[in-house]
Amino acid sequence: RDFADSSSYVINERAAEAMGMTNADAIGKGLSFWGNEGTIVGVVRDFNMASLYDEIEPTIIRYDPDNYDVVFVRAQPGAVSAAIAGLERVHNAFNPEYPLEYSFLDDDFRDQYRGESVTGKLANTFAILAVLVACLGLFGLASHSAERRTREIGVRKVFGASVGRIVLLLTRDYLGLVLVSLTIATPIAWYVSRRWLEQFAFHTDMSIAAIVVAGILLAGIALAAVSGQSIRAARLNPAKSLRVE
Repeated sequence: RDFADSSSYVINERAAEAMGMTNADAIGKGLSFWGNEGTIVGVVRDFNMASLYDEIEPTIIRYDPDNYDVVFVRAQPGAVSAAIAGLERVHNAFNPEYPLEYSFLDDDFRDQYRGESVTGKLANTFAILAVLVACLGLFGLASHSAERRTREIGVRKVFGASVGRIVLLLTRDYLGLVLVSLTIATPIAWYVSRRWLEQFAFHTDMSIAAIVVAGILLAGIALAAVSGQSIRAARLNPAKSLRVE
């Protein structure tokens, strides 16, 4: 419902609950707030007036045309420029000495969570760098191991070992290290992520499935980094391998 005058109040559902009333019962009830007597004329859905760090609190809205300095305006989609031009005309008609100052709520919300956005970008960047460095390390270790065991690979191939068997021989030790590191890192990542999300009153749950999928993806990346060198070594001609000093 619209406000009738300055003695009319609109409250949210949380405020009605705090006063022990249902939404329907609250309408028409008297309310004394900030020394002003009035009547509740409407109950709106709960909405957050603060950041997502905070729970929704009871809210009381009173129409007071003599005591306000901010007006919220909802523009029709595609008509934002026209709405701003109209607001400027109205503002200049009543207060031409001061320019109209305005901002967009989506920009304000974006600025409010700019810190979280920067943190997320930094976390993604360092995670990618960590994966690249780890893959380079695994690639170097796999190359060194394949070169050191060249003659062993040749002997195994002479005795009938398949390429797949040799690749498994060369990669299983590294995959074991990857699995151990994932076993250590997974609970730490889950705990840290969950504690960070708990700062927000409204947040998604940290799913174990997401951690598991990330672990499987990292294991696959590690396997790709190691298996390339292992396959190349396993496919060498045994005659060349046995001549390696």
